[in-house]
Amino acid sequence: MINKNFHADKKAWIRIVEAVIAIMILSGFFMVFIQRQVEKPDFASSVREIEKTILRETASDKIMRKAVLENDNDAIISFVKERMPAGLNFTIAICEPEDTIQNCKGKSSTTLPREVEIYVEDIIISATLTEYKPKKLVLFVWVS
Repeated sequence: MINKNFHADKKAWIRIVEAVIAIMILSGFFMVFIQRQVEKPDFASSVREIEKTILRETASDKIMRKAVLENDNDAIISFVKERMPAGLNFTIAICEPEDTIQNCKGKSSTTLPREVEIYVEDIIISATLTEYKPKKLVLFVWVS
């Protein structure tokens, strides 16, 4: 009788150890899986952050504000080119505040490519100290 209980107890302990090992393996798998998802940088949000930063700098620079209001594409392109990271292409469009992005696309300084994903951000430049004629500056960015 003692011998039968010993085997039953031994089997129970083996099953407990097997269950603990299975839980550890599953936990390890989930930890690796979750960690891989967290580490992936979101490329689109990185590009949008770059666009927003460039547009904010443009809006806060007195000379660039004037260039936008006077439709001086060359000055704005030069300003943006200095700040745009390598590997990203861009074009700009200056349009009226009520224009949609689709309408502004036709007013861009260069032709937009068709086969790539284009990231778009815009900002409204409303005035300088001497004049009020608001314009929308649209920045189109894509990977080269």
